[in-house]
Amino acid sequence: MRVSKRNRMIIWILWFLLIPASFWLVYAAFPPQVTGKELDVIAFLILMSIVSCIPIMINKIPVVVSQGVSLAVFLIFGLATELVLTQIATMVMLINLRVRGESIYRYPLNSLMFFYISLGSAVTFYMLGGNHNPNFGNLGEFIPITGYEAAAFILNQIFLSSILFFVFKDRKVFGISDFLWDVVTSAAVAFPIGLALYMLYKELGIISILLVGIPYVCLTGVLRLYNSTGNMNRALQKTSDIGHQITGILNVEKVLDIFLQKITDLLPIDYAYVYEYQDEDLALICSSESEDRADTLSVKPYTGISRSVYKSGRPIILNSQTQANKLETSNVPPAVESILSVPIMRKNKPCGVITLASHQEKAFEKYHLTLVDILCSHLFVAIENARLHEETKKNSEICALTRVYNYRYFEELLQKEYGRIETGNIHNLSLILLDLDHFKSVNDTYGHQSGNDILFQMASRLKDIIGTNGTVARYGGEEFVILLPDYIKSEAYVLAESIRKSIEMKPFKLHSDLNEKRTELEVYITASIGVASAPQDSEDPLSLVRHADRAMYMGAKKAGRNRVAEYVK
Repeated sequence: MRVSKRNRMIIWILWFLLIPASFWLVYAAFPPQVTGKELDVIAFLILMSIVSCIPIMINKIPVVVSQGVSLAVFLIFGLATELVLTQIATMVMLINLRVRGESIYRYPLNSLMFFYISLGSAVTFYMLGGNHNPNFGNLGEFIPITGYEAAAFILNQIFLSSILFFVFKDRKVFGISDFLWDVVTSAAVAFPIGLALYMLYKELGIISILLVGIPYVCLTGVLRLYNSTGNMNRALQKTSDIGHQITGILNVEKVLDIFLQKITDLLPIDYAYVYEYQDEDLALICSSESEDRADTLSVKPYTGISRSVYKSGRPIILNSQTQANKLETSNVPPAVESILSVPIMRKNKPCGVITLASHQEKAFEKYHLTLVDILCSHLFVAIENARLHEETKKNSEICALTRVYNYRYFEELLQKEYGRIETGNIHNLSLILLDLDHFKSVNDTYGHQSGNDILFQMASRLKDIIGTNGTVARYGGEEFVILLPDYIKSEAYVLAESIRKSIEMKPFKLHSDLNEKRTELEVYITASIGVASAPQDSEDPLSLVRHADRAMYMGAKKAGRNRVAEYVK
């Protein structure tokens, strides 16, 4: 999640305006009570710092469970001491997370958040009549402490939601599982351990920090491991779901679109690139990039991280710009902090690369490598299946001789285009039906292979003339049809006439198969053409074809051939 330069500046200004003055006021109103207990305070600070270095990642936000130690420090030494120790522990946590570069704003941001959480909790404690160093002689003394912890929990939720919304512009809210984790770490772990640490300290002194601290640190580690394992299992399940989804899609473009959409949701990435090895080079076949992108992960011949991964066949994880700069072949935009690049393998050989990049530092974990590796396998299978299906479908729709669409495809297309007339997407649909004159005599004179050569050349000419304005299909035998969306009949007639002249004026080249020398010849032929349009001439697709056919036979063939005729009711 990136933060604008303006917001980063505002965070720093707020920190300089609020924190020093607030610290001075707190120190004046609640002076620290540490005289003669400096070593104890240092011991508490060490424990808080250790626990802060074991954060639990919830919704990509590090959550620490050092509130228990903070509670004990607050009850023993007062608000000022607790504020100082919490601030130091927070800085230790961020240093441990290696926050630097553009993310350095997180230091003042976290400082502000934890300062006012501590302050708001303390105010609640005092308002409920709380006193430091309570003896818990009656249940009433638990009320201010409970209020302190409840205020800390509520303020933490408010601050996190506000930061996500206003600073990161993230409209997502914590899910129920994230909320429950926060409840567990605050109410079920930190609160009772904090009370136990306070009570034991009152009885045993500094040794209590060791007795409670070691189990506390171990418990924090176990919670972090449990949470990480849960995150990994959920991510693996999502990975499996993505694999099943994309392998069921039979269109290559849609496979790639869904893949990029899903992997962007699954992992914290801003850029995603899928490369395939084609023509002895890596070719970018699809990509996804953040809207505020200013640079490109350019991949020049034999340079770039993607090519390094392809050539080595081994994945790379880079979690900082510094690591990326160590690679001689890298060419990484300044905004990118983390890169994950994985080869797509086929029969133990790389056939492509998936490269992911993020603005976040340390965005990728080792288990992300496993997820992307699994997705690479699914993606390769999905692309292969989709391409096979598309090739099979294309072959079933293409005339093997002329390489234009066949009658089956034309029939389906005609139904679709007629539907577009009915829905108002197009207003006219014209059909040209063309039949070669005296084609049987060509076969009889030069052989059937020569006739096939003429049909192939005819199809090529028609495709060149029509281009993207319509669709050419072989109707059967020596007949071709041309479907023209949004062409009125007069426009179709003009086009048909130009086609007729082109056929008449330019000879067809062929070899005679009926003599041993296979003499190269130039043969002139002509065509009779019929034109009909919808909705002017027909009310359904079948009648449109029938009327164009009628125009061709009655208006062109019977009138002497080599002419264009339009259907007349």
